[in-house]
Amino acid sequence: MMNEALESVIRYARNRLMAEIADMDDKTEGIACKSLFPLYEQNHTYEVGDVRLHPATGNPKECMTSYDGASQPDWTIDTATLWKPWHSRKKEYALPWEAPTGAHDMYKAGEYMIWADGQVYKCTQDTNFSPTEYAQAWEVA
Repeated sequence: MMNEALESVIRYARNRLMAEIADMDDKTEGIACKSLFPLYEQNHTYEVGDVRLHPATGNPKECMTSYDGASQPDWTIDTATLWKPWHSRKKEYALPWEAPTGAHDMYKAGEYMIWADGQVYKCTQDTNFSPTEYAQAWEVA
């Protein structure tokens, strides 16, 4: 009984959080509450907007294309055209750099990330490029 109640509360909190941030560019609240989201499982059907935690990093990613992982085993959370990473506009919730593949997952001005050197960088203009590829778009936070 207690487990059912706890699962119900978590489901409610997750749904409220998703409704609140669904159309927002800033996913900081979702990153701060990422433990509410389930871990990605391959043999599952995903819909646009579903959020799962990456099994290796524990970071949230959002599904951009509906698919059935059981019937399409080569489509995974690591397929950049299916899943996009979230970015934070608060330094304390910065996640490690993930190379963007297009406009859907580019870093936008005001977002933070952790670069390969361990430093947190702030994006100063929308970009698909890293600090080493286009330094003008980044500043050390």
